[in-house]
Amino acid sequence: ALRGGYNLFDSQLEYDGGINNSEGRTGNLGLFLPVTDNWQTDLQLSRFTDESIDDSTFSSRSRTRRDAINWQNQVQLGANNTAVLGADFESEDLLYEMSGAVQSDTKRENSAVFGVLDTQFAVASTALNTTLSLRYDDNEQFGGETTGKAAIGTGLGDNMQLWTSYSTAFKAPSLVELYVDFPAFFFYGNPDLQPETSRNVEVGLEGNHAGAAWSVNAFRNEIKNLIATDASFSSLTNVERATINGVELAVRGSWLGWNTNAALTLLDHENSDTGQELLRRPKQILSAGVSRQ
Repeated sequence: ALRGGYNLFDSQLEYDGGINNSEGRTGNLGLFLPVTDNWQTDLQLSRFTDESIDDSTFSSRSRTRRDAINWQNQVQLGANNTAVLGADFESEDLLYEMSGAVQSDTKRENSAVFGVLDTQFAVASTALNTTLSLRYDDNEQFGGETTGKAAIGTGLGDNMQLWTSYSTAFKAPSLVELYVDFPAFFFYGNPDLQPETSRNVEVGLEGNHAGAAWSVNAFRNEIKNLIATDASFSSLTNVERATINGVELAVRGSWLGWNTNAALTLLDHENSDTGQELLRRPKQILSAGVSRQ
């Protein structure tokens, strides 16, 4: 099976003292093939480009291009095990032109390999499902990093599932965050930014009752070098240690031909070194939507 997609956006922003014109393009092409009855392979190529021209007292131009290749293989290992093995490659290129701009690097590549194993088994007549995953990233600018996840879940009757997980994560700052300035807004990139690393513990309960699907998740994130705005809101900085605890509640359903959904997130967050709340981060997030075909 062959698939593809293309997206274009064009925008103009007028503000006191200038005009910003932006254009972005995203294209992807994918190929899915069943190699055998138990092995399926999926290859995807994609390109994203974004160009921004700022016409003001501090005129500037920036262009970002990101090319990516992703290859995944799904293999059925018996009746109760499914494995996904793959690799991806990403090349990021930045052109930034402005008088007095400080820019020491314009191109970066990231290569990765990953594997996921889903297993179903029973312990004392209790059906369990586990997921184990591992990923290794080789970032040209920041070096290698290994992350992973372990999760286990079980059904509670016919309509509910309980699960818990532990995972680690790695996030490198983008080239825009590192090198692009926005002097019209007195905001500047920070070439000294370091990658975020984190560990996460989560437990969730989800179910389906009276035609409505609902879920409740509680989580704790412990983050090193959190990328955030600084106190003066003039640049980005790393928060050495941060902790975010939260609870998410969500419900969705369909009534009289209308699809409805609502979600509430309650957050308790702090800079672990100072004990103060993280800057410009909400403590409650509420969303709701209604749609009809």
